[in-house]
Amino acid sequence: MEEQKNSNSIVEQTKISRKKSPIKMFAVGFVVLLIISFIGIFSYTVVNAKNLSTSPFTLGLTKFFHLSAAKINGIGISYNDYIDELKNLNYFYDNQTDYTKPTNLKISDQVLSRLMVNALVNDLSKKEKIKITDEDVAKIKEDFLSQYPSEDKAEEDLMLRYGWSLEKYLTKAVKPLLLAEKLQARFAETATDESEPFVIKQTKASFILFKTKIQAQSILNKIEAGENFSTLAEELKTKNNVLEVGEWGWLSQGQMVESLENVIFNLEPGQVSDEIIQTESGFYLIRVEECRFVRDYLAFIDNAIKESKIKILVNIHNPFEALQKRKKQVVNDEMLEKEEITYENDEKADLLDREKNSQVDLSDNLEDLFQDSQEEDMLIDEDVLIEEVEDIEGGNIDDLTEEDAYLDELLEEEPSMQEEEMGAEEI
Repeated sequence: MEEQKNSNSIVEQTKISRKKSPIKMFAVGFVVLLIISFIGIFSYTVVNAKNLSTSPFTLGLTKFFHLSAAKINGIGISYNDYIDELKNLNYFYDNQTDYTKPTNLKISDQVLSRLMVNALVNDLSKKEKIKITDEDVAKIKEDFLSQYPSEDKAEEDLMLRYGWSLEKYLTKAVKPLLLAEKLQARFAETATDESEPFVIKQTKASFILFKTKIQAQSILNKIEAGENFSTLAEELKTKNNVLEVGEWGWLSQGQMVESLENVIFNLEPGQVSDEIIQTESGFYLIRVEECRFVRDYLAFIDNAIKESKIKILVNIHNPFEALQKRKKQVVNDEMLEKEEITYENDEKADLLDREKNSQVDLSDNLEDLFQDSQEEDMLIDEDVLIEEVEDIEGGNIDDLTEEDAYLDELLEEEPSMQEEEMGAEEI
């Protein structure tokens, strides 16, 4: 009985499992279908994005999948942001009569370069803990609206120029610019001396601009005679022969014409140019007021872009391609120069080693020769001595030198001389 019950329960469980299996198969199939559909839609979206599709359906999908048009240092540049700003910039050029519309490639470069720089600035600002506050935005908005009779008029102008609302203008244009200004201010605060990277010299100078060189020379003569530049400049403000008297703010190299720049950046604070500088505007006398060293934000950003890892994910041009190629060329040239210097140093070292070894070998050879010559001299001296001894023993007195004979005579006379001396003492 028990065996029959067990068999019946097994049959019932089998029937139940058979009833459930179609449901499981349907669920598994549905999941697989969803995965395949997802992959298919994603692939469709990627292909359309690569071909720069601007259809609302594609833009909806690219936004859903968070697709990027490019990446800089791993930071994604949103495809939707790129298309949106590309459309707005085209709209701007189409509605302007003062500007010649650039090519599509240049417009794309403008859009993508701005988005990439903004991404770098955002990343650097996060590291420096720099933020845009609501008060900052409110202040900028107030300053902007002060140029218009009403907010509606401002909205109308923005829509006409860029196709943007006021809120979009603040988000897309004003906030990135404000963040860059804050980062620049923080960057400049950290400058200490000329040896730091990205540090440049800035100069503040006063000037007097004359109509003729003769007028400028007469004032220069007074300054050289000891009169004060500032006093003369103040007096000349009301004179007809002077075009302008004033002061430039902080100047960096590259902002002035070369003839002025060469003088300004070679004077110390308080010094007046000892020459008259001629330009298209007239004849200048210049005095440098102050000098300082500041960190160059633009050079810093430029270098950050050169060293960035940029990946283009759709069919658009890399706006920083030429810049990065120049950077690589400079690096390759520096490496090649170092290799050449290393090679030259190695050659010099090998040459010195060879010279040193040759000197050691020469010294060893000379020492061996010297020892050999000494041994030969000793052998010659021994032979001569042996011959002399043999001559003496053999009674060959005739071969003695005159000096030896003279010594023998003295030895024979010595006893008689001693006897004479003794006799003299006794007397």
